[in-house]
Amino acid sequence: MAALKSPAEVQAQQLKLVLSSVGKSPWGQYLGLQSLLSKFPKKADDAHVSFVESTDTMNHQLFIRTLKGVLNFDDAPLSDDAEVLQKPGILTKEKLAGLCNTPFDTGVLPVTESMLEHMKAGFLAKSQELAKQFSTKPHNTFFLYNQPLRRIVGDGLLPACGLGVLLAEREKKMFKGQPAALPDPQDLQAAGHSTMQRLDSFVQLLQKHGKRIEALWGDGRMFADLAHEMKQSSPPHRLLEICPNLKYCLIDSAGVNPNQTGYIDLLGGKDLPSYGAFYSSFGMFGHAIDESTPMYFEPALDAGAYFEFVPLTQVDENTGEPRPTHQHMWVGNVVPDQDYLLIVSNVAGLIAYNTGVVVRVKNPEPLRLRVMGKCEYLNGLNERLSEAQTSDILANFNTAVSRSYKCYVRDYMIGDHVDRGQAIWALELSIEPRKVPPQVLKSLANRLHTELAKTSRHYMKAFDQGGVAAPVMTFLPPGTFMQAARYPLPHLDLTPDAHQVRKLMTFGGDRQVKLRVAKLSL
Repeated sequence: MAALKSPAEVQAQQLKLVLSSVGKSPWGQYLGLQSLLSKFPKKADDAHVSFVESTDTMNHQLFIRTLKGVLNFDDAPLSDDAEVLQKPGILTKEKLAGLCNTPFDTGVLPVTESMLEHMKAGFLAKSQELAKQFSTKPHNTFFLYNQPLRRIVGDGLLPACGLGVLLAEREKKMFKGQPAALPDPQDLQAAGHSTMQRLDSFVQLLQKHGKRIEALWGDGRMFADLAHEMKQSSPPHRLLEICPNLKYCLIDSAGVNPNQTGYIDLLGGKDLPSYGAFYSSFGMFGHAIDESTPMYFEPALDAGAYFEFVPLTQVDENTGEPRPTHQHMWVGNVVPDQDYLLIVSNVAGLIAYNTGVVVRVKNPEPLRLRVMGKCEYLNGLNERLSEAQTSDILANFNTAVSRSYKCYVRDYMIGDHVDRGQAIWALELSIEPRKVPPQVLKSLANRLHTELAKTSRHYMKAFDQGGVAAPVMTFLPPGTFMQAARYPLPHLDLTPDAHQVRKLMTFGGDRQVKLRVAKLSL
């Protein structure tokens, strides 16, 4: 019996597959991949080193701009990404299945038929495993799509939409002779593109199919928003009343949320098993193995994608790009409990693509990861705050305050008004801020400020020693983020005058409460 290949060896095989799929295309020829493939080393470590030395990382904007140059589309506006990416054979010899949003909706990426087949198989295997564990039927799953449903059809164009939509359409064929998972994307086409319109449609579909639903798939943000939407109904809806056979939930970490409190809120405080999952248009996907660590998943390493990891300490905090002297690590040498910027190459044509996603490694073999958020830093006042830091702090914060005060932070956005030397925070609560005693809100604001200072020396230095005024924290009523945008808003506002945060606060009206945080006293 042949010995099992190590993760590093499996990934080396995938790298060779990527080079073979992309190498002869105009894109691959431009990048010189054929030459790299012709002298591909036998040892996994040598293959990795050779690849790193021959390629440069590209973020999404550089990828599209360079591809347009190859096609002589230099004058085409960036909004024409879909047209550029769909040029037959330009990126890969593989057949494309569609264009899908990136996890943080920064653009669209090509997804091949083979990538979708791997994802479909992974989803089916996990569904069957959970179905056996909970005595459910795999197709009785309801998906809360967290991205707008964009469809580009006709005239020979591929569908462009959230990856969940594309998978769901493919999934109709997965369970022969049985109904497909819910909802059918076609049922949501008339719902409009706003979050509130989609949530209203979700509630109606949950009511219609509730007795059939045995599993719910969504991210923390969508769980919290659905909880709010159901409470606003007249009369208020309770999920477990309209879905009495619900057995477990799958939490998608692509829409990174401060914690799972929204999930608990949606269930009305009831405790149901939850499992993490992650599916991305750049080819990384997987499921949580251990229920005790539901947000950590094991990515598939043999599904047409090759992964590199840049230590977060070697990433420029102002640009989110690897520094010129950065170190590329791979599956064979990542370190536990470290954060990395994820770089991906895949059979769809991405080569050394900077995903902008931060992952935390829990275990190198088998590889277990957690998505921590976008690789961005709020640094207008030299506080160097990342989404991973703030989400971690808010997770612990929410756990504590939800027990003590029966409320939690549903969503947040923070920014800096650099000219004024002022940090501005917008925190959406799960209940009306004016129903919370003023002294409690002050305590919450001060506690959050203090906890950030304790965990971040940069934050403490900026606000304790840097002469920067304490942040202004505005508590917003539930539903504000849904009203403000049709898609998930960023957690970090990187504009120099905190324009996005200030615009968001206009939706809070006279229901919001604004406080200046007390000076640090550590």
